Amino acid sequence: MSIASMLNTKYYSENEHLNYTLPTNTYYPLFGLRDIQVEHNGREFCIITTEGLECEVPRSNLSHELRGISTETLQKMLKVGYLTINKAGDNFTIQYKGRLLGGGPVTGVVVFLAGTSLGWIAIIGGSMTANPALIAAGVAIKTAAPIAGAAATGIPGP
Repeated sequence: MSIASMLNTKYYSENEHLNYTLPTNTYYPLFGLRDIQVEHNGREFCIITTEGLECEVPRSNLSHELRGISTETLQKMLKVGYLTINKAGDNFTIQYKGRLLGGGPVTGVVVFLAGTSLGWIAIIGGSMTANPALIAAGVAIKTAAPIAGAAATGIPGP
């Protein structure tokens, strides 16, 4: 189901803008602000609290990605990210957070090979200088290389 089909629409005659109520799975209120609704009218954001109070979020309290954003762009951004909402005094703040993806299999192989090489260099260097701490660090790096390589792919594990 797409974000656009999940949106509830409302018409307001006073400003003749189409307002979108954002689905609750696209924003995360922080610090006890659980029962709120977020609306976007094509340029600005509005928070509706459980008491029915409407509060327009000032531009200065929006992350730079959200300032003056169109509804279409917001819908696209919410497919790869989410909003966090906080209260600063009497005003609300809204920040955009992107869900970062991994680098894929090639990045995993590069990280694995770099970690393994660095581990061997530390082991050989520690052996040449008779430094047991350097040998231990090399073994730890070499042991962690497969895990770091798998984590760099961004592919979820079992």
